[in-house]
This record gives sequence, C-alpha cells and structure tokens, in this order.
Amino acid sequence: MDFLLQVFNTEGFPPRWLCGTGWRPFVGWFMIASDLLIFSAYLSIPLLLIYFIRKKQDMVFLRIFWLFAAFIFACGVSHLLDAMMFWWPVYRLTALERFITGLISWGTVLALVPIIPQALALRSPAALEKEVNERRRAEESLTRLNEDLEKIIEDRTQELNEKAQLLETANRELEAFSYSVSHDLKAPLRKIEQFSAMIQAHDTEALDDKLKLYLERISANAVEMDALIEDMLSFSRIANAELKREPVDLSAIAREIAHDLRMQEPERAITFQIQDHLLTEGDPTLLRAALQNLLGNAWKYTSQKPTATIEFGKAVVESVSCCFYIKDNGAGFDMTGAGRLFKPFQRLHLKSEFPGSGIGLANVQRIVTRHGGRVWAEGIPNEGATFYFTLSSTEESLKSLPTAQNLQQTNS
Repeated sequence: MDFLLQVFNTEGFPPRWLCGTGWRPFVGWFMIASDLLIFSAYLSIPLLLIYFIRKKQDMVFLRIFWLFAAFIFACGVSHLLDAMMFWWPVYRLTALERFITGLISWGTVLALVPIIPQALALRSPAALEKEVNERRRAEESLTRLNEDLEKIIEDRTQELNEKAQLLETANRELEAFSYSVSHDLKAPLRKIEQFSAMIQAHDTEALDDKLKLYLERISANAVEMDALIEDMLSFSRIANAELKREPVDLSAIAREIAHDLRMQEPERAITFQIQDHLLTEGDPTLLRAALQNLLGNAWKYTSQKPTATIEFGKAVVESVSCCFYIKDNGAGFDMTGAGRLFKPFQRLHLKSEFPGSGIGLANVQRIVTRHGGRVWAEGIPNEGATFYFTLSSTEESLKSLPTAQNLQQTNS
C-alpha cells in the first residue's frame, strides 16, 4: 500500500504547464492532442489484435500476437500519462509504466528472435497460390487419367465379355462334341466288339488260328479305343466341371482307393502307407479323381515288383511350405523325360509293359491347377517315383512332417 501511495504521490513535482516559461496554449494543447491521438490508436490496435486472436485460435505464432498487443497498449498508456502530466504530475507512475513497457518490449524481442527462421520459412501468398494452381492442375490431370482408365476398363470389360461369350459358345460346342463322341463314336465300337465276340462264339472250330487272332485283336483294339474315348471325355469334363470347395480328408479317400485296388488284384503283395489327417479344402470329386490316377499309376508301375510299397503323405519339399506326395518303389522313369509326364497322350513306357492312354497325369495336372496348386515328379529308373502336388488351401501345420531329404534317402 505504501508503495502505491509513493507511486501516485505528486509532491515536489509541478504540472507540466508550470515547467519552464516557454509554454504557450497552442504548443501545450497540440502536444496533449497528439498524445491522446496516439493513445487512441494504440488502444484500438490491441483491441483489434485480441479480436483477431480469438477468431483465429489455430493461427501460428499466437504468443507473439499477445505480446504485440501488450507492447502496443503499454506504449499507448505512456502517451496517455504524458497528456495527463500537464495537470497531474505523476512522474513516479510514469517512470514505473515506462519500465514495465521496456520489460514487455524486450520480452517481445526475445520471443521474436527464435521464430524469425520459422517465419522466413513460411510460404508467401504468391507461393501458396502457385502450389494451389499446381495441385489443381494435378487434380485435373488425375481426373483425366481416371476418365481414361475408366474408358480402358470399359473397353477391356466389353472385350472380356465378348471373349466370355465366345468361350461359352466354344464350351457348348465342346459339350456337343463330347456328346457326339460319347454316343455316336462309342456305339459303333461296341458293335464291332459285339460282332467279333459273336463270330468267335458262333463256330469256333471253323476258324483257323490266324482268324481267331485277328478277331481277338479287333476286339482288344475296340476295347482300347472305347477306353481312350472315355479318357478323352474325362479330360474334357475336368476342364469344364464346376469347382466346389469343402473340407476334404485325403487320407480317407486314399484308403478307399487302396481298398478298391486290393479287391481288383488280391493276390498282389503290396503295402500301402497312408499318413493320417491329410486334410485340405477343395472339390472332393475332382480330388478323388486326382488321387485315383496317382495311386492307380503307382499300383500299375509296381506290378512287376515281387513286393511293392506305395506311400501317401505330406512333407516340406523344394521350399514349398507344405505339399502332398505319393511315392512308390516301382518302375520309375528317366528324369530327362519328366517334361512330358503331364502332357496328354505322352508316355514314358511302352504299352506292352504298362497299359494306359497317357491321359491320367494330364487330368491330375488340370485338377491341381484348378485348385491353385502345382504338380511335379521325381524318379529313378527301376527304383521308383515320387509325385508331389500342392493345393492353395492346404493347412499349414507342419509339425512332425518328414523332409525332402528324408524322402530322397528312403527312395534310395
């Protein structure tokens, strides 16, 4: 309280009108009006700055704006006090106010120094306008590209639709051809076989050995042609059959196929080793056909072995996380001809050694490919063969699985 009384104490200080002998009314009032004019401006500027700050809370350098408002207001108060000094000589209050103004001024200076580099880095309105124009041009270019892309997609879609229609037409023609093959071609073959059998049964004693041999060959070739046509139809059906996906237990299917093979030739000494819980997802009918071909091949090509072994399991092979394999110790094959294994009507063994049309493995490849996988084989002549295949939906649990090295050692 004493400090405030001292600050507002005017004792010993005369009003400015009484200082000196040169004051004239015009000069005095001119100074008073000038100080009040400056004070009114210095009061208006902070009020406008505060209004601006409150409206632009997200503005950068907000603290500097507050300091500028305080600095300008303090300067304005100095001019107000200068005008009042003509009647009220509060020199002590004026000195204190000027000291506070100085502190605020230096606070503003110290706050300005670190932000000058940031302020210099700010883009000018011209630079911002240039960037906006560049972005607008980029957006317009992107819009044109999108329109061009949509046009290309539309054209490609129309082209694909046309090709799809052509493919559908081709499939219908193929189905018609398959029907023709099934009924129009197989019927004459059956008649040839039937008439050959009737001739042989009619009067066997009247036929010499050469005629009997000819009739037997006619009948055998008719049977073979019928089987070949059936294989071709199967190959066509697999390509056009609708793919249905559901959980499939390959172990159970393999055991059923093994049982059927044993029933066909119960006298054979053969061992099946089928791993449990070989699960996947796919079309059960197509996967059964693939296993039927692979296990049937293993059965066929081990027929000349006194004791045969066929193994079906799952392993990690050739950096493939998980694949199935069917391994046998049969006739095997030379790896130089491995590229022909999965082509239709391609055979690596003579028909006199092992019968067949060469369609089975081509069917396997089609089935596996339609399931998103691949199939390949390894073999050694007279030591056996191993066929590997993958399926895209196969479970990835690899615990307790043999490695490819173990399989190769077993083959050896």
